Parts: sequence; C-alpha cells; structure tokens
Amino acid sequence: VTRKLEVTDAQLRAIRKLFVSVDADKSGRISALEFFKIIGAVDTPFVRVLIDRMIFDWADLNTDDQLSFEEFVLAACVVCTFTRSQILKFIFDIFDEDGSGTIGRAEFRQIAQCIVDLGGMFPGNYGSFLDQFDTSGDGVVDFSEFARVNETYPMLFFPAFKLQDKFQ
Repeated sequence: VTRKLEVTDAQLRAIRKLFVSVDADKSGRISALEFFKIIGAVDTPFVRVLIDRMIFDWADLNTDDQLSFEEFVLAACVVCTFTRSQILKFIFDIFDEDGSGTIGRAEFRQIAQCIVDLGGMFPGNYGSFLDQFDTSGDGVVDFSEFARVNETYPMLFFPAFKLQDKFQ
C-alpha cells in the first residue's frame, strides 16, 4: 500500500514515530481516545464525531474501532491530500445531517453547542445566531455562508485542520 501511495521510508518512519507515541497502551492499535492525543483537542461531541467520520469510518478497514499501523498510514496519506476547502466541506457535511446541502435551524444548534463546548460566547437565541450567518435570508446556511462561521470562529473547526497539520 505504501508503494502505491508513494510514501517514502523517511515519511513512513515519521508516521511510525507518531503512531508509537500515541499508542498509550502499546497494543499496536490506536483507539479513538488515544487518537485525541494527536490533535490535542478538547474531548467534545463534535471532535468525537469528527474523528469518527474523518478517520475511523473509512480508515478502520476491519471495523474494530481501532487503527492498526497500516490503517493509520492510510488515514495519514488521505488526510494530507485534503485542501482546506475540502476539510471545511467535510465538516459542513457533518452538520448537514439530512444531506439537503444546507444547515437548518435544528442543525445549526449543534454548531452553537460546539462553540459553547469550546468556551465561546454566542447570542442566547439560536435564531439570531443563525441570522448572523444566513446572509441570503432564506432561513438556512449554505456552504458559502458556513465558511463565514469558520472565519468568525476559527477555533471551532481547528481540530480538523490541526489533524491535517499533525499528519503533514
């Protein structure tokens, strides 16, 4: 697999070093809880979903809720190829639970909850918070409007970008 992904020996050694440093119980496998150490993120529901969907849902090939070294290499290689826009779109899709291409009021509450989880402030009324980003006035937030959430609260989605930085 590493040949097909064109991973050099030096890159493979660096990935192995990261893997070993994160494998706290020295089992040769990394759990989601151990994975938190990679990005140094606060354990919040959003970060758990992010790690599950961005890493474990597609890299955990044998679906044992742990990553072998080979699965970890695959995850590292794929995450490193994402652009910032692709990562942001991935996050948008996490919140767009119904797949409508927009984030409605109920879905937007989850974003506001993430801000609360990170210690951030927002207006007590979810509607006024949604209105701040719904520049088209259609009652939902599309992807371009969602990008403004990231600009306004850059720490909110920082764990996803930090994950990529760590792997790079």
